[in-house]
Amino acid sequence: MQAVVTKILLENPDADPDDYMKGLKLTPSEYQALVTIPENSRQFLVKQGSQSTLAQMKLVGMEREISVLFRHAR
Repeated sequence: MQAVVTKILLENPDADPDDYMKGLKLTPSEYQALVTIPENSRQFLVKQGSQSTLAQMKLVGMEREISVLFRHAR
């Protein structure tokens, strides 16, 4: 696996502990946080080196931008 300075990990209730703790070098508490992120909560784990945090992407007030991103081809 290639070394990445900053990892952004999305919710994954089925995450394999070995893959995430051995492969991605998550601590047990980071792994537990990742697998318990509520579905559709827009939360994610950001890990940089030995530091990590849970963050949330709030999209309130971005309806115009979202409509451009998800516009269907006609």
